[in-house]
This record gives sequence, C-alpha cells and structure tokens, in this order.
Amino acid sequence: MQPDPILPAVRWRDYLLAVARVAAALFLRFLLNPVLGQQGPYLILTLSIVLAALYGGFGPAMLATALSTLVGTYLFVGSKPGWDSVLEPANIWRTVLFLAIGLSISIIGGRLRRSRHELSAAVRDLRRSNLGKEHRLTTDLPPGPAVVRGDANRLVQVFANLLVNAASTPRPAAASR
Repeated sequence: MQPDPILPAVRWRDYLLAVARVAAALFLRFLLNPVLGQQGPYLILTLSIVLAALYGGFGPAMLATALSTLVGTYLFVGSKPGWDSVLEPANIWRTVLFLAIGLSISIIGGRLRRSRHELSAAVRDLRRSNLGKEHRLTTDLPPGPAVVRGDANRLVQVFANLLVNAASTPRPAAASR
C-alpha cells in the first residue's frame, strides 16, 4: 500500500489546527475562570486534544497535550498564574493524570486515523483493480469520523475481504455497496 501523496501537506495543517484548537480552549477556559476557579483546570483543554486526535491523529494530539499541559498548568493550576504552586503533590498528580489522559486520547485518535486511511486506500486499490471488469463500487461514508466499535485492524481486514470477495464474482455489472 503506497502512502497517500496528500498526507505530508495535510500534516502541517493538522499541527497548526491543533495549536489553534488549544488556543481556543485556553481562551474559553480563561473566560470561564471566574466561574470555575481551581475546579477542573484541564477539563476544557481535553476537548482540544480530542479534536486534534480525531482530525489530525497522534502527532497533533500529542502537540495539543503538551501545549495544554504547559500553558494550562501555568495559568490555571494554583491560586494565581505562575509556577509557584505547581509542585504541590495534589497538583503534580492532577498534571500527571491529564498527561496520561492526553496520551491515551492521542493513541486512540492515531489508530482511528490510520484505520480510516487504510480503508480508503483499500477501496481506492479495489476501484483501480476493477476498472475493466464492469463491476461498480459505491461507498456511502460520512465525511467525518464514523463510530465503529471493534478492533481497528480486524475491521479493516473484514471490509477488505468483503470488497475482494465481491470483486471476484464472475457476474458482470455486479454492484458492491
């Protein structure tokens, strides 16, 4: 399977969007600071990691995690902005937990993006292989992420097998959907 030629150009955009998402979440958290105070300093920042993971994958999500941790810790952990109360045991554990959650979201988002890319590549390859066979392949996928529960590698394998089996039928003008 060849890598998608669009992927390297898209990657820079994904990283820039991750930075923009973190900035937007920080701004929202700053606006809500009078209401939230010390409660949930990282809660709103988690949303920027989730969005970076869904649309950018592992790398942009890790960038969002690092930026959210650094700036969020500086601004919202402790009674006033700064590094003074960051080293208190409760704040250390809060920050470590946020980093663990950010890493988990990043891994899951990276796998989701990779499996969607592999499925798209399999469909593209199958379309190319069926050009002269009078087979027709139509897909009805949503433009954004679709929620499917299961092992990502197995799901890609199942879809690929279904497409290959449908393509190997000898009937002309068979439609696979």
